[in-house]
Amino acid sequence: MSTLRSRQQIEGGFVLWGGHHEVNDFVTVYAVHVMIEARDRGFVVPDDMLKNATIFLRQIASAMDAILRTNAIAPMRFTC
Repeated sequence: MSTLRSRQQIEGGFVLWGGHHEVNDFVTVYAVHVMIEARDRGFVVPDDMLKNATIFLRQIASAMDAILRTNAIAPMRFTC
């Protein structure tokens, strides 16, 4: 958990390598998966790490939803 803690950024996402500051969405999803699996197996997972990462993932999902809705509607505007 200490390695994950060191790679979690202020916004809740994770970086792949220590010393980097650009959050990687895939790495964040994987880190959350690891934390949930670890917690389910009895390991101590800090609540704040999981909470912040979950908030970050919800923000990503919301942004992707908005992009997909915009792109799905845009072609329809030209055909009507």
